[in-house]
Amino acid sequence: MKKFKRFCVIVLAITFILCTALTSAVYAAPTAVNTVQDGVSVKAGDEFSFYVDLTSPYTLKEISAVVLYDTLALDLLTYDPSVAMSYINTNYEPPMESTQNGNGIEFKVESEKPMDFTNQNRFLELKFRANRNTTINIQFYFNRMVASDNAVLIADKDFILDSSVTWETTIQFLNVTKPLMSDCEFLLSESSYTYDGNEKKPVVSVIYNHTVLTKDVHYTVAYSNNINPGTATVTVTGIGNYAGTKTLNFTITESQPQKISVADCTITLDKTVYTYDGSAKKPLVTVKHGTTILLNGLDYLVSYSNNINAGTATATITGIGNYTGTASKTFVIQGVKTDDFIWGTDNWNFNNAAPTYFPHTKFKDQINDHYMNALKQNLTNTEYYAIFEGPYCWLNNQWGGSCYGMSSLTLLAKHGYLPYGNYQASATKLNDFAAPVDNKEISSLITYYQMLQIKDVIQQQYRTVPHRSHETNIKDIISTLDQYTKCIICFEKDGWGAHAILAYDYEYGSWTFNGVTYDGCIVVCDPNSSISYNKEANIYFNSKTYNWAIPFYNYASISSAKGARFMYVGANIDEINQGGYLSGSAHSTVNNYVARIDAAAISEDRTVSKVVGTNGHYMAQASAPGEIVEDYSYIVGSESKGTAGYNIYDANAAYKVKQDTPVELSLSMDYDNCYLTGSSMAGTSVVFDKNGYVEVLGEAADFSLSMTFDENYPTSWFTLSIEGTGASNASLKMEKDGYVLTSDNLSDITVSSCNKDVSANASFSTNYPSVFIYEINETTIGVKADTDNNGTYETVIKTESETVLLGDVNLDNKLNIKDATAIQKHLATVITLDSKALSVADFNEDGKLNIKDVTSIQKRLAGIL
Repeated sequence: MKKFKRFCVIVLAITFILCTALTSAVYAAPTAVNTVQDGVSVKAGDEFSFYVDLTSPYTLKEISAVVLYDTLALDLLTYDPSVAMSYINTNYEPPMESTQNGNGIEFKVESEKPMDFTNQNRFLELKFRANRNTTINIQFYFNRMVASDNAVLIADKDFILDSSVTWETTIQFLNVTKPLMSDCEFLLSESSYTYDGNEKKPVVSVIYNHTVLTKDVHYTVAYSNNINPGTATVTVTGIGNYAGTKTLNFTITESQPQKISVADCTITLDKTVYTYDGSAKKPLVTVKHGTTILLNGLDYLVSYSNNINAGTATATITGIGNYTGTASKTFVIQGVKTDDFIWGTDNWNFNNAAPTYFPHTKFKDQINDHYMNALKQNLTNTEYYAIFEGPYCWLNNQWGGSCYGMSSLTLLAKHGYLPYGNYQASATKLNDFAAPVDNKEISSLITYYQMLQIKDVIQQQYRTVPHRSHETNIKDIISTLDQYTKCIICFEKDGWGAHAILAYDYEYGSWTFNGVTYDGCIVVCDPNSSISYNKEANIYFNSKTYNWAIPFYNYASISSAKGARFMYVGANIDEINQGGYLSGSAHSTVNNYVARIDAAAISEDRTVSKVVGTNGHYMAQASAPGEIVEDYSYIVGSESKGTAGYNIYDANAAYKVKQDTPVELSLSMDYDNCYLTGSSMAGTSVVFDKNGYVEVLGEAADFSLSMTFDENYPTSWFTLSIEGTGASNASLKMEKDGYVLTSDNLSDITVSSCNKDVSANASFSTNYPSVFIYEINETTIGVKADTDNNGTYETVIKTESETVLLGDVNLDNKLNIKDATAIQKHLATVITLDSKALSVADFNEDGKLNIKDVTSIQKRLAGIL
């Protein structure tokens, strides 16, 4: 090794001699100016600086220098080789490079213009911090210097060798006292904790001379009394280059007891049902948390609301002290009951069942002419159409139950509307009436009120109540009973049908059916179990979840858990008796009307959208969420799946129903002022617009269109119906004086029109794509075409009257004994009359075909009638 070092020294010396020989000037070593003198003691952690004077007698072009230091003893903080640097051309600053490599710093300035180092001091500043006590060397040397005339003053040197050192200073670090912990600054991450049984160890930060010390290198940390409440201690002990200890404190405070929410407590009232007497009701409240009974005024406060008048009152419990939150319990203040429901008096003495109590016939066969005519006059045009004429023609349905009629009449009877003696001699109460099979007046009255559910005020609830929560509906029932003491409730279940009952009381307790326990009971009189009280016919509910069930209908799973829904809750006599036979109230409009699309036939690949019409074309329009709700519609008292369709919450817009497959499509739409229908045996879409427009599209097939209006219709007929064949498109539009029918096939068109008193029919064929249908007189329909396409329908199209002689069932244009015989054979099922014959067979016009029609024809032929 010694030989190797000697060899390096020799090589360096030779190199130095050669470089010196090449220079044209003699280099004068720079002077060092130091803030720390040789041999002065420096404490570990202290900072110090020194400067090197770079002043030179030369004007230089290039200069580079190197500083070496002991990296084990010093931490370099900053260095700046450009301090007070200036040049001959002050507007020019040459690029400067400076790097730190290992334990050395090298900086270099190379300029295209001369740099003046002769007039002012040029310094290099280096700032260090001592990191331990030792003796160190700091060496400085010029590595290369080139004069402005390109003379190399100092050639590149191997600065590892001592012979290259231009300047050197030695700093002696003596054995001095180590920095004490008491000289340091301290921070704790936390100064206070809440007792939880665990050790608390805040993080300690130690700072000396602006330097953050390192744990377990410069100091250690120990904790004591750091679990229980009180003052805890942190002891910091210096190690390595640091000495002494420092004691820090933090606190652990008693934990506050966690407050309990009164919502998690058991709350009971000493009384939950009161009778109204005008005074405030304040039941005693008991609050328990587990086995602990809370104290009023110490643990909670109680306030009451709505606790004077009849209805549902509330006791609100608010936690205080160690308890928090709020909870509430409700109780009931009942109205004074002067007309309690009495079994054996207020119930029917027969059940809603056929054939024992009701005839198993069509509804129209269970109502006499007097009530039939009264019903016609008390319905709006659209309601009349639904009952008497429309695609569902309620009166023509086979009897499936009269529960709505029975329940509404039970309520009206309790309000004094039913004069018992007028319907059955010596009757003084509802329970005296004979069953409808034996009492035609009672049968007619029940059927009349069964049909009244078609009223808008009832139908609107059918469309909205099922979409409310069970909680909302049960609370509505209870609130209605509080106010009215009795109410009608209707419920439905998909695939089973819909049913009406009368509720007259409610109570709380505990009842278990089919393994499920309920704490609420709505007491009812069910027409299906009307002869005597049956507790299983009541509605049982859970007052927390509001799940409910009717055990009587367990076979049909009538419960909220199985999808049953309430669809009507009502006790308002003006609403239930609107259009009623027994001093009924007048028709009234419904606010926020919900329209309805019913689908008698439609495929699964269907869509419904809102549309807007422009120049005869209907384009899709965005609908708000919840405006179109798919749901079934029901006739209460019919055990059926119901009719598929949609509830429409924007009842002013137009709508388009589409299906991808051209199969039978038969739809109707009930607006607040009109009833529209459209069908095609190979349809793909139907458009409805309440302003008077119906359109069907599809493949060539039979089609039908109809419009019924409550007001502002252009003829004396409020209903106009169209039937045609072989058309792929057809539309019907209401105009000022009639209707415009447009289709790609107007051959074999049948037009029918009617109001409550008269009807008219006509048929025609034309090659024109559009015709105008108008009223010539109340019994005659006219048709015109726009032959010159100028927008005016002036050419009359010949029509054939569809008028057939009443009673002429063999269609020979004569009324004779053959017609009476044909009807008799039809009634005896010997022959079957076709639809055209049946349309004129009801000779006495009582709405049904029976032997009375045969007798009436015979009397007419005999001149008696």
